[in-house]
Amino acid sequence: MKKVAAFAVVGSALALALSLALAHPDTPRPDGVAANAWIALTADAGFVVTGTNSEMVNAGVARSVTGYLMARQEGKWVRLDPEGGGHFMPTK
Repeated sequence: MKKVAAFAVVGSALALALSLALAHPDTPRPDGVAANAWIALTADAGFVVTGTNSEMVNAGVARSVTGYLMARQEGKWVRLDPEGGGHFMPTK
């Protein structure tokens, strides 16, 4: 059940990222990032897709992607790294 919830969260985040990318198709991207790997979130932020998890598709689970966030700060693109790493917060 936890895996299904995790994939639902990832799927929802990707759907949101895709819809935002379609809303901002002309947003500039960082140098060195291919157009097909860039999902623009705003004019100053985006997601860089680095890979997919095709094994999960073969197992009947929704496709997921890996990558990282970038933001423009003072006119320069910087990679955003979480301080403590990603994890799920338990709910009551």
